[in-house]
Amino acid sequence: MKVKLPVFLIPRIIAWIFSVIVGIYPFVQGFNSVSIPTYDQQSVLNKYLINANFPLPNAETVEQQWMQEFATNTTYLPAPLGPLPCPRGTDAPNREQVQAAIDLVRNGNTHQAIAKLKPLVNTGSPHWLPVLTITILQATAGQYANAKQQLDTFFAQASNRISMSKSGGMSFAGRLVKQGDTQSIALTHLVYNRGALWLQQEYYNKKLIKILQHGVGTFRRSLGWRSEENLQQATILAPGCPHGNDHALAVSSVYNNLVVGYILTNRSYSRGHLRRETIRKYNDDPSTNPLQSLLIQYRNNRTIPSRLLLALSNAERVIHGIGITNLRNAVFQYNLRQLLQTIDRYNGLDSNNLQSIQSQLLTTVDWNTIPQVAQQDIAMHIAKTHLAKGNWQIPPNITQRLASKYKVLLNARIIAQELRTKHRKQTVQEIVAGKYNNIQHALNAQADIWIQNVRKDIITHLTTTAQAIRNKPECIPLFHEIRNLSSNMDINMPGLNHLCTLRINSYTSLNWLADWIASWSSPWYASLGISIIAGINASFLWFIIPLLILLWVITQAELMYITFNSLYHIENKAQSS
Repeated sequence: MKVKLPVFLIPRIIAWIFSVIVGIYPFVQGFNSVSIPTYDQQSVLNKYLINANFPLPNAETVEQQWMQEFATNTTYLPAPLGPLPCPRGTDAPNREQVQAAIDLVRNGNTHQAIAKLKPLVNTGSPHWLPVLTITILQATAGQYANAKQQLDTFFAQASNRISMSKSGGMSFAGRLVKQGDTQSIALTHLVYNRGALWLQQEYYNKKLIKILQHGVGTFRRSLGWRSEENLQQATILAPGCPHGNDHALAVSSVYNNLVVGYILTNRSYSRGHLRRETIRKYNDDPSTNPLQSLLIQYRNNRTIPSRLLLALSNAERVIHGIGITNLRNAVFQYNLRQLLQTIDRYNGLDSNNLQSIQSQLLTTVDWNTIPQVAQQDIAMHIAKTHLAKGNWQIPPNITQRLASKYKVLLNARIIAQELRTKHRKQTVQEIVAGKYNNIQHALNAQADIWIQNVRKDIITHLTTTAQAIRNKPECIPLFHEIRNLSSNMDINMPGLNHLCTLRINSYTSLNWLADWIASWSSPWYASLGISIIAGINASFLWFIIPLLILLWVITQAELMYITFNSLYHIENKAQSS
């Protein structure tokens, strides 16, 4: 018996159409997966990255953080106390005992020397020589409070009162003091030291200003100056010391403490007082006295506190008499810079004028004028100043006074600045290529954080660029470079997640032709060869094999269906017959 099997044409047609639809998309994907790498990626990177001048803000922030460790608690520095006297050059009755105490100091026995001098100052009316000597030794030993109390007690006695006349004369204990004699010099040192100790102990009040003004007055009268406008780079030797001795008190130190006193004493002064103090009868060349123009410009400014303008006025007197290029007192230079920066915060100074003044300060430093405890603070300030001006060559006498920790940070900052500016192109190339051993060796412990932040800056630049050219084939290589650079970094950057969909978005904006166009941007033989490889790969992997599997499944289903229906018809026919 013959049975005619049914022909299932429609299921076959549906299966073939479905298999073709399923195969087309993988074919395109297969081609794209092979065609992307053929784009000339290096030329794109050269165009948008290596040769591009883009900012590196994250790297700069890291460098600034290194310099923040240079910050100190020092805002303004009082000048140190004056030098020890030379007792044998005086006519003091107890000069030999004082000399013996000084000899003990030279042998390293400061505390023993202080003990030896105490009986000489604890009398009812002590002589100025042991008082001056013991207070200097107490300050050297860190006994500032004792030294201050000793001088306060000395000047509280009626027999030790000082009075100064407007004509330039000075009297002590009711007797006129001759200009330039030993007693005049001794009083100058005593009054100056008292003001320095009040500053050291932070007694910021009206009496402090009066003491500091007396220090200036006694200094001026000891030299016979009738006016503060004829200052010069003068010094007053320590009492009893011969000429040529380096034990001297400089005019810049005396005025330095008055300047610091005005700044730190939170007092207001009348406009009339301010006007009288800031009048000048001269007109200096700005190259030698740049402060005069600032004083004239701001003396009527009500935004800037009057105490700061008085401080500026007294600093200007020193610059007028000495000249800014002849200044050798680093403490005074440091405080003047701090004063200008403080005024700038209240009322912005002209940047060119400010930079001109700053460039002339702290260029030459006499370290003998700086207390040992303040030398590192001054050195750090000078180093930061040089770097802020783009001057990477820090003087050796500055770096040698820095602790090893700060030397490392300073060296890293200098090298990082050079890598970021002078050797920028090479630095970017090495970091993009992942070959930055030289950078790590140069920056040592600071290398990893700096390199990571440079990579962040590169990724930010590439992200911005890729978003700007997202409708161009060149965006594809940039996208891959971003993924390569950020693969091992735990970063959260604006726009990066959006950019990671660039590959998918390119199919909707350019359809799937984006990679085809990118492929044909390469040399023609490379594009042709890769197209053939892509076609074979796609046909075999994504079209032929899935299609054969699908057809086999459909054929098996057809056979099962045919067999079942045929047997069913045969059985029915057999039963009916």
